[in-house]
Amino acid sequence: MFTGIIQDIGIPVQKKQTGETATFKIKTNLTGINTGDSIAVNGVCLTARHTENSNSGTLFQSDISGETLRRTNLRLISPGTKVNLETSLRADGKLGGHILTGHVQTTIKLLSIKKDIFTFSCPAGVSKYVVPKGSVAIDGISLTVTGQKDNWFTVAVIPHTLKNTTLQFKKPGDTLNIEPDIFSKYVEKHLKEINNRKKISMEDLKKYGW
Repeated sequence: MFTGIIQDIGIPVQKKQTGETATFKIKTNLTGINTGDSIAVNGVCLTARHTENSNSGTLFQSDISGETLRRTNLRLISPGTKVNLETSLRADGKLGGHILTGHVQTTIKLLSIKKDIFTFSCPAGVSKYVVPKGSVAIDGISLTVTGQKDNWFTVAVIPHTLKNTTLQFKKPGDTLNIEPDIFSKYVEKHLKEINNRKKISMEDLKKYGW
């Protein structure tokens, strides 16, 4: 689990494509990353398969499935591209943003930047989970939605977030990952199950002696 508070901007130093899958080696200033740890890369939960730690940081290697490459912007990453990094939340850690699973739903486009307001495209399958004043994760960054229509939404980016994430390098037309608030999906599923339950009729009541 993650919170959407980016801890470092990492740099992939190697990308190896093998068929539909890929392997990344990413350099980060974060220390204490061990083999088997979960790390969110642009909001995508990956496993550190191999790590090399030093006083100056860590070089970790992760495998990426074909499904993840198709669904996220990791397919567009090349050596030298900057990525957002966050290690998984510890039980005694701070929940500074909102709860994220690291399971990106799809990618979206950055449409415009006007001062601190970023406008993004909003695909049909995502728009129902995006609400004003609600939370959304863009490239792993926990952000608050400031406005929303059927096919777009806006977020306000404070200077600290801009300075400490890859949003500072983004421009209109760029592709970013989105993970909607997971709780909205649970609510939707629960309501669907309620609506699909058989309604009790007068005939049913009579049948069972009421």
